[in-house]
Amino acid sequence: MIALPDSLKGLRRKIDEIDDQIHDLLVRRTAVVGEIAQVKKSGPGAAYRPAREAEVVRRLLARHRGPFSRQALVRLWRELLSATIRLQGEFGIAVYRTDEATEFWDLARDHYGSDTPITAHTSEAQVIATIAEGTAAVGILPMPQNDTAKAWWPALTNRDPSMPQVIARLPFLMRSNGRDNAAEALVIGCTESEPTGDDRTLYALEMAPQMSRARLYEAFTGAGFDLGLLLAQVESESEPMRLYLADVDGFLDGEDRRLDDLRQACGHAIGRITRVGGYAQPISSVPIED
Repeated sequence: MIALPDSLKGLRRKIDEIDDQIHDLLVRRTAVVGEIAQVKKSGPGAAYRPAREAEVVRRLLARHRGPFSRQALVRLWRELLSATIRLQGEFGIAVYRTDEATEFWDLARDHYGSDTPITAHTSEAQVIATIAEGTAAVGILPMPQNDTAKAWWPALTNRDPSMPQVIARLPFLMRSNGRDNAAEALVIGCTESEPTGDDRTLYALEMAPQMSRARLYEAFTGAGFDLGLLLAQVESESEPMRLYLADVDGFLDGEDRRLDDLRQACGHAIGRITRVGGYAQPISSVPIED
């Protein structure tokens, strides 16, 4: 056996001491989570709060120093946050996955941790139904694209109060450990939305066919919105209205005054406007672009 220098032995003892301190803090943190769970039993509040988690990760990255990887730091805390969610109650994930689309499973595992239960579903509709029924807490669905023939997002405009909404976007740190580093997804759930200070909001708008996408884009920008994604979906051949998905900057609700300006700019061409969710802006990313 090779004898270790005393200096190396001393450094390893320091590592062991630090590991013990980290472990002790982890035990303390878990105890505080238990106290939070007890408080929530006597009042409203879901165990999973994506906005709070986004704030935690942003704060840690803002204070991070040294050569330790930012990606590794986020991954450590994602495991920690997900494990403590499960201490407060059942937490499972429904993921859209087919033989051709496996990247969403990777995104889910990367974000929600190695021990979180995940079930695969071969259609987006199955994922949405699973969340609406309460069988799983959150669902992972592909980022909306211009291929409107298979669009899943119109289902979120259903007036049923059990219908989930978009609550997060993956990956949160825009470089995933999945096999497809370009893959992105939206997370749906029944968790109440909360602002984080850097958010995007998704609206579905019913528009008359004569209102072109270009005119609608001008109406959004004229009303003061920072518009990213703008996708069209024709609901049916007999339906006179066309449905659009719009991604705008900020944490907004149905009372934002700019919506009145948008309605005025669109005139009789605009119908119902439905907020279908929002998400904390991922780190080192740009808004969804058309």
